[in-house]
Amino acid sequence: MRKGKIGKMILKFLILSIVVTISSCGSPVETSPQTLTQTNAPRQNTNTNPNSNIISARGVVESVESRDIFSNLGLTVQHVYVEVGDIVTAGQTLATLEAYDIKLSIAQHKATIELARQNNETMLSDTQRMLDEAAGNLSRGTNMHVVSATSALTMAAANLEAVQVNYGLTRRDIEEGNDPHLMAAENAVRDVLIALETLEANHQNLYALYNQGLLAREDIRQSNNAITATRNQYEDAQAAVRTATDAQERAIEQLQIQLNSARAAYRDARNVVSASHIAARQEVDTIRNHMEIAEIATNLEHMEIALQMLERQLEQTFITAPISGTVTAVHAREGAPGMGLMFTIEDIENLKVTTGFREYDIGLLATDMEVAIIPNATGVSNHTGVISRINPAAIVGLPIVEFEVEVLVTSPNSGLRVGMNARVEVDIERTGQ
Repeated sequence: MRKGKIGKMILKFLILSIVVTISSCGSPVETSPQTLTQTNAPRQNTNTNPNSNIISARGVVESVESRDIFSNLGLTVQHVYVEVGDIVTAGQTLATLEAYDIKLSIAQHKATIELARQNNETMLSDTQRMLDEAAGNLSRGTNMHVVSATSALTMAAANLEAVQVNYGLTRRDIEEGNDPHLMAAENAVRDVLIALETLEANHQNLYALYNQGLLAREDIRQSNNAITATRNQYEDAQAAVRTATDAQERAIEQLQIQLNSARAAYRDARNVVSASHIAARQEVDTIRNHMEIAEIATNLEHMEIALQMLERQLEQTFITAPISGTVTAVHAREGAPGMGLMFTIEDIENLKVTTGFREYDIGLLATDMEVAIIPNATGVSNHTGVISRINPAAIVGLPIVEFEVEVLVTSPNSGLRVGMNARVEVDIERTGQ
């Protein structure tokens, strides 16, 4: 009787122990996605079996690829085409923003660029024509200013030559005594002097006859009058000689002035020709500079960049999915400003568990090791995975040294969901460690 009671008590104790063990191993444990904990020392886990080769750690189920879709335009949301849970493909439009003002700005920029291009082309064509004309005139010597200056130089040279010839002839005539005016005056002096000497000789004869009473006094008086008149003519002829001599001197002085003036005019004309050639070359250089400026002005890159930025903004008014996956968050609201986070898309078909193992266990792990994944929600180890990454550096800020480990879920149709808490178990003995 006593042995039966003892047996029943032992059986109840064993059942209670099993229940406690199952409760401690399978009950859900809430953990923060950012807090990674480990349950056991090396080669141990929450299992009460001290000889177990399983090490484990807790983590959070995440999608392998997750994208947050933002907008910084601040434009009003016109349409939202998806809801949470919708499956989308990469490039699919999720929402559109009001783009009227951007389209208007694009049209205005295009019109401005086209007008600027036409004006620049016209300016460039006109400047090129001016450059060709100026350069051609310079090379052919047909520049208007050069032609005018050259013509003036030719006239100045001809005038100088004429003045030089006239000056030379006049000086030669003076030096050789060939001045007709002076010659005539000197001839007149000689003629009057001969006449005067003849009259004076005749007067002596007449006066002798008068003393002999052969002539009347009236004849003597007439002879004296003739001598007086001839003397006056002689003085006039001498004055004419002096006048002719003075005229020669004035003529030489005048011709010297004309010669100096002609020489100065020739020098000035020659300087003008030189200056006109310099001015013509400078004109070509100036037009060439204008040509370079016109070519620079035809560069509308800054305006085209502004247009491209507007067109890029127009493209950004179509909010599209960067990846294929499931919409897990929708923050965009029609009629509200589309600014900041608008959507979240995650690839829920490909999942991973991010966890952390303590420093004395990390050396037992390697990539491509198979693991068991046990969701806290079920406590059943019916999911598998492989270690895809082991962080070489410890997690910063934890009181216990741990290394982040990433596990890819390999079970098809696992039923795991993003955000679930799960435990990752590695059987060291089975994996060959």
